[in-house]
Amino acid sequence: MCPAIFMDNFLYFRLTEYAKISILNLTHGGKVKRNDILKKLAGAGFTFKEGDKHTKVFDENGVYRTVVGRHKEIPEWTVMKIEKQTGVKLIN
Repeated sequence: MCPAIFMDNFLYFRLTEYAKISILNLTHGGKVKRNDILKKLAGAGFTFKEGDKHTKVFDENGVYRTVVGRHKEIPEWTVMKIEKQTGVKLIN
């Protein structure tokens, strides 16, 4: 477990004594509506399969790409990860 230090709206994780400190800025906690994400992914040719707690996303070849949670609004940092995994621009 990495020790965490909270300071001025930033969260610092110290990985090892020799590693650099990674900074995750938590101040811009925007959210995107789940339905908007699914509509954009469907428009890009992705298909969906409903799981217990997430919607699984598959590309046009049936290859599993990512999941989308069942929350009404998805945090912006999660949406950026979904963008990276699918290659679809979801945030304007």
